[in-house]
Amino acid sequence: NTEPEIPTTDVNDFSSVVSVTLNSNSISADNKAGVEIDKTTLTITSAGNYSISGTLDDGQIIVDTNDNETVNLVLGGATISSSVGAPIFVEDAKNTVIVLADDTQNFLTDSQNNGDNGTLCSKDNLVICGSGALTVTGNVNDAIRSNDGLVIEDGTITINSVDDGIRGKDYLIINGGTITIYSVGDGLTSDNDEDPTLGYVSITGGDITVVSTQGDAISAE
Repeated sequence: NTEPEIPTTDVNDFSSVVSVTLNSNSISADNKAGVEIDKTTLTITSAGNYSISGTLDDGQIIVDTNDNETVNLVLGGATISSSVGAPIFVEDAKNTVIVLADDTQNFLTDSQNNGDNGTLCSKDNLVICGSGALTVTGNVNDAIRSNDGLVIEDGTITINSVDDGIRGKDYLIINGGTITIYSVGDGLTSDNDEDPTLGYVSITGGDITVVSTQGDAISAE
């Protein structure tokens, strides 16, 4: 299998962080460098470190940068719902790391109008780490989805999905964490059928429970 280059992230080593606060029906940031705010949509346009907390009743966090460096999104008690798309959507980034901050509960929920194919959805490589908790509710498609590779290093992750639970197209690697999935489709899946070195699921650690009503617990191309 093709071994991916996994970015390393240590929140204690961040030299600078843009703090973003979700205020139910608005978004504020302590520094506008690298971010654009349009009502309840935050677009991150530069690589860097962004801390997100608070509640967003109906909005999105979008990552759209051409930078080669990593975008670190630190979820520090964030609850995000969206009626039109993925609550967190990575449109373009070399690597995006979702950091679940210590001792925090984070929630992502989409609606049946979500056209982004996932509740936490990335078109590029995605890494999830940190010792906090994340609950993802997928009401129309996959709960967590990457169109490239997906790596889970740590965290307490709970999935409820009407389709697949966690999907990494090129690969899905789980190195740790406590993961509980309730899905209608496959629980854990990787489906790249164009490259014989890709489309694999690798589990080296973690405590994983998968309940699927119509799919497989684990499915790999």
